[in-house]
Amino acid sequence: MFIIERQIVSEFKIYDLTHRKKDSYKYDFVAFYRKDLDWLAFVTILFNVNIVLIIIDKYIIFTDEKAMFAL
Repeated sequence: MFIIERQIVSEFKIYDLTHRKKDSYKYDFVAFYRKDLDWLAFVTILFNVNIVLIIIDKYIIFTDEKAMFAL
């Protein structure tokens, strides 16, 4: 939602004078928020990888059927 809001604000050059990044309307969203987007992508990937590894561990690797053959 933040990306859509910022794109609309920069497209129509609507900005709040109290906003600390008031020059952001002059630039493309991706170019202006590049560092923030890189950090968001990094954190999202790390979070998703951990969730997928937990799911694989619980439902694919250690199932009851495979546990019987391990004994």
